[in-house]
Amino acid sequence: MTQARGNHKLVIAIGLIFVVGLLIGAYLVLPHGPDPVSDTNGPCVLEKNKTEITKPGANMQVFASEALIQTRPGVVEKQIVKSPAFDYKDLETDSDFDRLMKKRLQEMGMEKSLDMVILSDESFKMGDDTISMQDILEKAHAKKKEIHESRITEFEQTEVEQMHRYGIYVVQPGDNIWNIHFNVLKEYYASQGIHVANDADEPTDAGYSSGIGKILKFSEILVIIYNVLEEEIVTDIDLIKPMSKLVIYNMDEVFNLLSEIDVNQIDQIRFDGRTLWIPAPEA
Repeated sequence: MTQARGNHKLVIAIGLIFVVGLLIGAYLVLPHGPDPVSDTNGPCVLEKNKTEITKPGANMQVFASEALIQTRPGVVEKQIVKSPAFDYKDLETDSDFDRLMKKRLQEMGMEKSLDMVILSDESFKMGDDTISMQDILEKAHAKKKEIHESRITEFEQTEVEQMHRYGIYVVQPGDNIWNIHFNVLKEYYASQGIHVANDADEPTDAGYSSGIGKILKFSEILVIIYNVLEEEIVTDIDLIKPMSKLVIYNMDEVFNLLSEIDVNQIDQIRFDGRTLWIPAPEA
């Protein structure tokens, strides 16, 4: 009797081992069901990759955004790649950046009053900080409660609707915003063959602002002052440390404005604190 029970248990154990073996074999051989990432017949699933920063080449730094991987057929991973970041320290070193800046400034006739000309979609470095021109514009527009318009291209690369040139002056100890504007204005007119006297910004004998003075006051509305350390738009250029503030001009906007002013009528300009009124050219 005891031997029969032992044989019965042995048969059951062998049977269980056999069944387990069949289950393991089936698991290894048969498909496991739809893979949420690789199975193109399953539901569409989006998964975020970690941010990837590619190794920069000489004088450039490329940043790749977080990419979305979509599993539908024919859809591949794409990345938004920003323009190379120029480095401010490379100025005056005969670098590619230095030569490019000199060329741009020379073409505009603004070689003395500005340090750099950066396009809307470009970035540059100040010390350890990489500064995107688009980021500055978005912050400036947000501060003015405006919407910074941009679009996504078919390559999923963000671009501004219209490309502009931005003249940048790096604030130095002892600077004041009035003189920075005045230097830009004088150099612009000098490039047009027009001499502006050093006291042209001073009030008239009657105590009224001169035409040049009104343009300079209006410039305070047009200009962007950016605090590099705090990464924010500010209203003054008081220094925390050298090279911590940038004065930024939309040069296309500046040139369009100044080209409409007849220097023979410059003292007839009116400024009400927000709007600059320019007299029509004489017939």
